[in-house]
Amino acid sequence: RNLRAEYDVTPGRRIGALIAAGGAAAAMESQRSVLSSLAKLDPAQLVIAPALEPPAQAASVIVGEAICYLPLADLVDLEAERERLQKALAEVEGRIARSQSLLASDFAAKAPEQVVQRERDKLADLQVEEATLRERLADLHNS
Repeated sequence: RNLRAEYDVTPGRRIGALIAAGGAAAAMESQRSVLSSLAKLDPAQLVIAPALEPPAQAASVIVGEAICYLPLADLVDLEAERERLQKALAEVEGRIARSQSLLASDFAAKAPEQVVQRERDKLADLQVEEATLRERLADLHNS
């Protein structure tokens, strides 16, 4: 569900998936219909195996010993997603620059400690968001 939300996939849309399930492949295969129903997967495009080569242009999520790959071409317009991520990254970079500038100014010395700490926390959150966006962009460019 998290990957569907990240890539703005309609909640009811059935999508394909490849699952490298390791030792749990047989158990997952026996629950294919349950997996398809709960995760809104297309049973015809669901592949479950002990091991799989990571496909090109796929988002992945690790759950226990299983790795689930969702083909991005089935989920989103790749070019539109790149543009959206680049725009979001530019916005976050601007907010990081403003926050760093604020913390480097007299603000840090003059403002109450709790206000300064809140700004530092905000900066840390923005840096995590920036790293996530860069990772997702790299995934798309490597696809």
